[in-house]
Amino acid sequence: MGRKAKDRKRKDNPKKRREWIIQLYPYFKKNGLKDLRMDIIAQLLGKSKSTVYEYFATKEEIVAETIAYKLEALMGFDEILKNYTLDLETRYQQLMEYMIPVLTDISSILMVDIKEQFPQLWNHVESFYDYAGDALSEYYEEGMKKGTFRKVRPALLTLSDRFFFTELADPQFLKENHLKPEEAFREYFELKFRGLLL
Repeated sequence: MGRKAKDRKRKDNPKKRREWIIQLYPYFKKNGLKDLRMDIIAQLLGKSKSTVYEYFATKEEIVAETIAYKLEALMGFDEILKNYTLDLETRYQQLMEYMIPVLTDISSILMVDIKEQFPQLWNHVESFYDYAGDALSEYYEEGMKKGTFRKVRPALLTLSDRFFFTELADPQFLKENHLKPEEAFREYFELKFRGLLL
């Protein structure tokens, strides 16, 4: 019976798929993916399993759509970082202000489950990290060429950003250090820019 559901023709409705992912996401964020089954998904959506199978053939498709949903939000950083009408400091500040709510909406439990259970899909996350790292490197190099930033290896600067953004998504880190995301941003911004600017 499960095989027949998977073999049926899917409905091509990206809007509906995305609506369902947005509806499911709070559950994924809180509980991760370890015990996720199609009957749980159907129950969360208030639909029958057969209706869910009309849009998603497998749980993996649902996870792939979830990753796409979050990566699209994260990609908003690119437009900010490459807004050359703004000075370097303003761009970085706007980048951080944009990224904090997006990153804090991604739970560490969900990220770990994707990495462990769906390694092929995790490659999309790694590709995003690589792209973001390259974009930040170009930004730092721009600042050094303009004489605005100290000459530091861009790879070290992007590594510190990646570490900061990763930890910011971990509520345990924030709790243990008695930090709110906004406070973490302010302190990191001060540390980064007051130490980086000439």
